[in-house]
Amino acid sequence: VARRCGARLIVDVQDDWIGNFSRMFPRGLRWSAPLILRPWIAATRAAYEAADAIVGVAAPYADDPRRFGRRDYRRLVIPLGIDLGSFDSAARIGRCLPGDKPAGEIWSIYGGSLSRSYDVLTVARVAAEISSRRPNVRFVFSGRGELESQARCILEGAPRSVFLGFAPFEDWAATIARCDVGWNAVRPDALVWFPNKIFYYWAAGLAIMNTIPGECAEWVERTGSGVTYACGDAGDAVRRFEELIADPQRLGERRIAARRSAGERWDRRRLYEPYVGLIRELAAGRGAAPCEGRPTHT
Repeated sequence: VARRCGARLIVDVQDDWIGNFSRMFPRGLRWSAPLILRPWIAATRAAYEAADAIVGVAAPYADDPRRFGRRDYRRLVIPLGIDLGSFDSAARIGRCLPGDKPAGEIWSIYGGSLSRSYDVLTVARVAAEISSRRPNVRFVFSGRGELESQARCILEGAPRSVFLGFAPFEDWAATIARCDVGWNAVRPDALVWFPNKIFYYWAAGLAIMNTIPGECAEWVERTGSGVTYACGDAGDAVRRFEELIADPQRLGERRIAARRSAGERWDRRRLYEPYVGLIRELAAGRGAAPCEGRPTHT
């Protein structure tokens, strides 16, 4: 359509749908995925071949055309980021669902799907261990999924753990704004590289417990906002979590760093400026030269 109209084409990649659908096949039948998904593979290859530029919300997405044989293309990495003003407005008018936060308590939240693509059971095991000996730490679980019953079973009898289910956005924003630590706990086979939730955690000023390697881990370290633990390793997660909360002053510094990064780096008003520049370049007939190498976003 772009070629027929004489328009420039930008392909914006926000997920690896072919990879995710392939994972859904039974192990013994995964060999058949390329055959069954052939129409989608062909359509993806055609889109990449026709594109004047590829934009990915993380580097692996921006690199995806290389799997299909495309090498010389204009490449940008623009993470999803957050509308910081909208988040702050929601947090102000929402209701903190666990109620009032007692002075001196540390609240930790896992927000998102309670499903097999996420390391939620490790978070539950950490909560069960920590809550049994740290009366000032509360664990909040927000979301639904097929692992909820297992997580509840792990936490049966454990004090200071609460499941919120799904919540209106304003109430969810108000809740995470009262928390101290956020779990960005994703399993490697989920093919998720830079999810929405971490930007909300940064906006809320949360110290981060992260599992995602690559860009995500690099930015957690680079912003000084948290730590990365070994996915599925409850022992490592307990150690890293206790290190994170051991020093209230250091925890506060990480939280300040998280919020600062949201304002200086992840607010969409700033973050999307290179995207606007790319569109203007292409519309003006410039930008045809390929751009290889590292992400434009730094």
